[in-house]
Amino acid sequence: MQRFTRGIMISSRKGDRIMLATIVGSVLLVSVLAGCKSGMPPPRMEAYLGPAVEKGEATNIGDVALPGAGGQTGLIVINDTTAPGSAPALSEETIIGLANVLRHRIEKTVPLKIVKAVQGDGLTPRQNRGQLLQLAEREGFEYVVLAIFSSTEWEAPTYLSFSGVFNPGGSSDNNPGFETDNFARVELALLHGTGGQVLVQADGQAWATLYRLNVTQKSNVYPVVFRQQQQNPIYPESDDNAHDVLRGVSADDAMNQALMKFQEAWNQRVPR
Repeated sequence: MQRFTRGIMISSRKGDRIMLATIVGSVLLVSVLAGCKSGMPPPRMEAYLGPAVEKGEATNIGDVALPGAGGQTGLIVINDTTAPGSAPALSEETIIGLANVLRHRIEKTVPLKIVKAVQGDGLTPRQNRGQLLQLAEREGFEYVVLAIFSSTEWEAPTYLSFSGVFNPGGSSDNNPGFETDNFARVELALLHGTGGQVLVQADGQAWATLYRLNVTQKSNVYPVVFRQQQQNPIYPESDDNAHDVLRGVSADDAMNQALMKFQEAWNQRVPR
């Protein structure tokens, strides 16, 4: 068993739940089709920083060195819900957990030491990076990694079998429930804390699907979350936190993709 935070549980339980592995293929197909009904959230980095490359920035960015392991680099995390059609915000517990995970993964991905992670709750999408630089100055950050989490969500009724066999057409063995697809985007940008130049930028996207019954009833197989990759299903502790688990899982996968692209972009900046 593994947890991102107390509210996000990953489990590979045996017994009755093992049969759910047989429906992964169907779930993935349904989730892909659901992507036609909803889409990834729009990029939000420009809403907070303005254009990624401002006038003159393209010519002097090479003069700004990447931070070393000993530099004062901070991580600022924003859970953006201001775009039209945005999903509800991640719980405070989940966003803090994701920020801690991101901090450690950044340090493993590139030679960068994050001295502190803070939430940018007071930052608003003004298309101006001045507010970010003010926060960096208050915190004493020489460099800043800005991470923006956002997502959209689509939910529709479906039929779920207590036996764990997925059958969207419905039958006498099936019970009404809901399918919820969450589409997450995580954007990363490394900025100079004083000049505000964007040195490295990356974007990751992912989705996950939640199945739950529409009645309060004890079940050994629901609620359950499937991620886009063929991995073990994830079991929220209850319906109360099921949507937050869904959003956290989707965000975690998007974060991993963003980090891979961040590493590629970093390596392109390193002198050879």
